[in-house]
Amino acid sequence: MPSGHPEFFGEVVKARREYLSLTMAEVRAAGGPAQTTMVRTERGELGKPQKKIFAKFDTALRWVPGSAAAAYWNRETPVPLELEQPAAPPLNLAGSDVEVPLDQVIALMELQRDLNAAAEARRELSADSVQDLATRLNREVSLIVGRWATTMLERNRGTEAVHPGLEVIFADALSTPVDPGTPDAEERLYRRWLLGGRSAAGLGEELRQKFERRYRQGGGDLDADQ
Repeated sequence: MPSGHPEFFGEVVKARREYLSLTMAEVRAAGGPAQTTMVRTERGELGKPQKKIFAKFDTALRWVPGSAAAAYWNRETPVPLELEQPAAPPLNLAGSDVEVPLDQVIALMELQRDLNAAAEARRELSADSVQDLATRLNREVSLIVGRWATTMLERNRGTEAVHPGLEVIFADALSTPVDPGTPDAEERLYRRWLLGGRSAAGLGEELRQKFERRYRQGGGDLDADQ
């Protein structure tokens, strides 16, 4: 029968206990072994351990089941529970089509007309004129992309945590302050609510209830967020 690695096991047990800021008494209270066993363990003197003792170490030190035994017998580094995260489900994509309202189509056509007129005039535009065209273009593109973003967030609203894919895609865009004077201010706030749920900052009770009704009407399940 293998002799194990009691010295290594003692080191990882002590390191984990100190990382969690637990006393030996607190380890015991959390389902761990007796304090006398803890003392022997951290001294590297745990010999001939029974199988059930390893389960106690896993429980109290919040290791993935089997970690303590693997550390003792095979000198493997224990795996903390917080590192064993379930794989995120695949994103439910919103599709390649985005519905664009007529007023946005008209706004884009007007912008196209002004850009073509400036090109045909063959004259140098002032900095203010360029900035105005860029601002208008950014606004219309933002509105269109925002519709796609809303659909993505509605389809992938998580029950406990934000899907990591959504955090990567939208975190920067949704972290910028919302100007109440912009035409799509409420839509921007709705997307923040979809991403942050009840923890979304800056939402009054009336607006939160309005967003909940909208989400339910679209087939969303708020009960899963409780």
